[in-house]
Amino acid sequence: PKPNEAVVYNIIGDVKDKTVIIVDDIVDTAGTLSVVANKVKADGAKKVYAVCTHGVLSRDGVDKVENSAIEKLFVTDTLPDTRKPSKKIQVLSISHVFAEAIKRNHDGSSISEMFK
Repeated sequence: PKPNEAVVYNIIGDVKDKTVIIVDDIVDTAGTLSVVANKVKADGAKKVYAVCTHGVLSRDGVDKVENSAIEKLFVTDTLPDTRKPSKKIQVLSISHVFAEAIKRNHDGSSISEMFK
C-alpha cells in the first residue's frame, strides 16, 4: 500500500514442510521481508532463510528480522556494518568479486565471463 508497509495476498506454490529462501536486492526496514517470512512460515514452511545484496536495515529493521520467522538473513558487505548486532544476520564479503572485476577490466578481459 505504501513504502515499508507490505501486505502478502498470495503465496504461489506449496511451501508446506519445505525450506524457503527469500531473495531480495535490498532490505531497508525489513518490513516486506518479515511479513513474507511470517506468511510462508504460517503456511507451513519448515525453515525460512533470506538473502539480499544490500542490507540497509534502517530504523527497526534489525528488530523486525529478530522477531520474524527468518532463521538467518545473509547480506553482503556492500554497506558499512553500523547496525546493532544480531545472531540472525550474517555478513558475507564480496570483495573477491570486485577484485576480480577490477583485474579483468585492467587486463581487458571479459567481466561477464565471471558469471557463467
